[in-house]
Amino acid sequence: MNKTLAVSLVTLALVPTSAEAARTPAAHWAAAGQRELASGSVLQPAAPHRWRASAPQANARAWSSFTTRMGAAWATWADGHPRQIIGSGLPAPGVIASPAEAERVAKDVLAQHLDLLAPGTSPGDFVLVSNHESAGIRSVGFQQQSAGRDVVGAQIGLSFKNDRLVMITSLAKPDVLVPPATTRATDTTIRTRARTWVDGDFSPKTLRTPGAVEGPLVLPVGDASTPRYREVVRVEVESEAPLGRWWVYLDAQTGEPVARESRMTYAQGRVFYNVPERSPIFTRSNRAAIFTEHVVDGTPQVSDIVGFVNFDGPTASVEPGLSGPLVEIIDETGPLATGSLVLSDGAGAVWSASNDERFDAQLSTFAHTSFIKGYVRNIAPDLNWLQGTIVATVNIDDQCNAMSDGDSIYFFQSSESCENTARMSDVVYHEVGHSVHWQSIVPGVGSFDGALSEGIADYLAATVVGDSGIGRGFFYDAEPLRELNPEGYEWTWPQDNGEVHAAGRIIGGALWDLRTLLIEKYGEAQGVRRADTIWYEATRRAVDMPSMYGAALVVNDDDGNLANGTPDGCEINAAFGAHGLFASNPQTSERLTAEESDGGLRVRLDLALPSFEGCPIEADARIEWGVRDGGTTEIAPMEP
Repeated sequence: MNKTLAVSLVTLALVPTSAEAARTPAAHWAAAGQRELASGSVLQPAAPHRWRASAPQANARAWSSFTTRMGAAWATWADGHPRQIIGSGLPAPGVIASPAEAERVAKDVLAQHLDLLAPGTSPGDFVLVSNHESAGIRSVGFQQQSAGRDVVGAQIGLSFKNDRLVMITSLAKPDVLVPPATTRATDTTIRTRARTWVDGDFSPKTLRTPGAVEGPLVLPVGDASTPRYREVVRVEVESEAPLGRWWVYLDAQTGEPVARESRMTYAQGRVFYNVPERSPIFTRSNRAAIFTEHVVDGTPQVSDIVGFVNFDGPTASVEPGLSGPLVEIIDETGPLATGSLVLSDGAGAVWSASNDERFDAQLSTFAHTSFIKGYVRNIAPDLNWLQGTIVATVNIDDQCNAMSDGDSIYFFQSSESCENTARMSDVVYHEVGHSVHWQSIVPGVGSFDGALSEGIADYLAATVVGDSGIGRGFFYDAEPLRELNPEGYEWTWPQDNGEVHAAGRIIGGALWDLRTLLIEKYGEAQGVRRADTIWYEATRRAVDMPSMYGAALVVNDDDGNLANGTPDGCEINAAFGAHGLFASNPQTSERLTAEESDGGLRVRLDLALPSFEGCPIEADARIEWGVRDGGTTEIAPMEP
């Protein structure tokens, strides 16, 4: 029988009744990951977050061709192509074990579906930049080029799980047509004009351009509605007093400044720390000085993983250190603290500088940085950066802040308003979180985003201390600097997507809620471990806060098919949905299929977002059906 099908669907969604007003940052204080144009405007493209099971009309044919291979799939859309795709999975035998096979399959998918993934490009525009496996996920990343020049920030990443392609994330740029410059400005001109631009806005005491002039590159300088591009070269500018680091882009032919991006991530507001434990207003604890260079009875020795040193005899004289293979402390105001301890066989000796802010800052940062590197190393044993030395500069002549440049970390002195940030464990954990983010991104697959980085750095601090309110003690009181789980309210996308630290609470809150749900499901230890693993591995493959949803499903998947859910898919949906990062499109019933069998006609309705059989979203669907040649119709409920 041929049947005509009509379907009505009702969905329910909870929306916060109020939202904190977004604060627009001053132009030349654009956050890390944002692009400030020479005109003074800051490009802050709002990423999409509405999932669709169908495509916009212009992409319908290309989407149909893709889903014929992929099966059930959902996507978010931007710039005329899908921003992120997840689905039931394209079979790709052998890709997890074989980098070569993964590269072959990824290139084949790109070649066959570029009309969908990156309109106006060709396969030769994409260069392989990574082929990485971790946590059972093989991710292959491609950098977009135009006439052999890298297009800044443009990439396509494909992720495989259980030998199936389960996610594609694209920051590709369409129709990039920029003719090469006929002449090029000299390196001297480039460096001079870059320093002049930074000096005009910040007037620092010291300016440097230490690296090579890179390029030519193609730089996007328009938003999604009006894409524009310039051929540029890039040079890094460093400053002191104030401390800063920028990538400055200049016109390749004239040397005219075009744009700049801050390479620093700043923590503004309350944070905590210690040897003080969270901050000096709370309790103190003794932290083992692991992998530390001491002098024991006149001989240099590095302590072991739990802080032990060896010596002959019943006691030893120890000159404790503040450097080692994992952490090196630099004090901007003067020399490092020194001490002399007597260590007895089988006992311990404690070095304290609790009454001296400057020295206490040194000890606190050393102890907490050593600890947090070990914590993350348990989650990410393959992140080689964790095996190296992180340089931490303390007691910088400034106040109420701390920062990371993607590698080293920096902390400011105290003031009447704020605590010395080097004496607050939460701040240390937060800044190391930024560096972990920079260092762990899978090239061509993940990408740095300022708000995302703030949120995942907040989560790291929160999960370590077991408190959703981070930075207690920053303003000399017990109130948190940022609260990821405020009573009676959830930070929600896009309503709360403003200044990067405030916006970061959206993804930080979603991850904290996920952690809470997984603890309820598995118990404290396993729940935290599962949440922390999703935090780390998803962050590596995300390009912004909304894309963390798809990346989280990939990390949690167990069979290479995201359409049938994941072991913790219900918890992921609940946590991300509460923060607007998993929300349906207004057109809620997008894909209808019917399959005849001996038992009758099975009709399947897919919503505009992944709704798994084990945890469907709250919705009511009913089907009205009748024979094509007329007559009465019947209405029956559909089963979720």
